[in-house]
Amino acid sequence: MEVEYIRLLGPEWMTGPMNATQGKEMMECKKPSIKTWRKMLFTVGGVPHSPIRAVLYRIFVLDLKSWVSVHYVRHHIGVMPYVKSQRDDRNEELVSRDDLPQGRPIEMMFDMNTNALLTIAKARLCMKASKETRDVFKRLKEKMLNADEYDQEVAKLMQPPCEWYNRCYEPSPCERYKLKEKR
Repeated sequence: MEVEYIRLLGPEWMTGPMNATQGKEMMECKKPSIKTWRKMLFTVGGVPHSPIRAVLYRIFVLDLKSWVSVHYVRHHIGVMPYVKSQRDDRNEELVSRDDLPQGRPIEMMFDMNTNALLTIAKARLCMKASKETRDVFKRLKEKMLNADEYDQEVAKLMQPPCEWYNRCYEPSPCERYKLKEKR
């Protein structure tokens, strides 16, 4: 599996929404300082400020198992998933979609805002998610940690809920959390 991404709209696009909430010049499109970016990403309780939704990413996933894509298309707030169709008239092998295995590799692309990216990371980096599902966001996080300082700040916050809130919300917590709880 391969994961790549591009930032479609950068942090400068959140300046207008920030200014709008403060009664300032809404037409401004100036990149915020990294300090402001950090403040906008992380606030009390891990709820970011709404202007970060103006920053948009496109994520590409190649050779993704079809059943893993189903985990990701469940996310719908602030995200638009595009998954390769299995329609009979679009499949080169002329195999009925009823006969295609769930493990068949497909391609998937998402457009998502920063808030959605952080929210999905909480769910999909959790140890209760399947290894294959976690791998998508682990690889994305790794790519973002090697990008510019704005994307690095986002990547640092891509964590499971137990890291964000210091508690687990799963009905039966994973072993990692149980060990953490004992400390």
